[in-house]
Amino acid sequence: MSVLYTPKGRAREYAPLAVNHYVGCTHGCQYCYVPTIPPYKFAEGGRSRFHEDGLPRKGVLASLENDCRRAPGNGERVLLSFTTDPYQPDDAEYRVTRDVIAILHAYGYNVQVLTKGGTRALVDLDLFGPGDAYA
Repeated sequence: MSVLYTPKGRAREYAPLAVNHYVGCTHGCQYCYVPTIPPYKFAEGGRSRFHEDGLPRKGVLASLENDCRRAPGNGERVLLSFTTDPYQPDDAEYRVTRDVIAILHAYGYNVQVLTKGGTRALVDLDLFGPGDAYA
């Protein structure tokens, strides 16, 4: 399973690469488009199920490390993430976002974070460098 990917279509304007390290998002935004696209659209429970849990993708850290080992970065920016919020409430328990950032940096990538996580996101600001972006 590859987790580092090139966004398609208009999504490419945000960043040349992306990682979606969670499945589901507990923010529960009514305007969220993700529950309306496959495979989420056809999953049992639909929108409410998508917003019920924000779980780390199975094997996401090992897969990301493999992806980065195969194609080390050269300052490219990686968006975290298109399908969920990297600092949704469940990240306080799982702490996967911090590990994702560390792996990407270790292999020469920069990160770009767009979050509604507020102060939850501040725990990782010590990892951010001049090539990273946060909003």
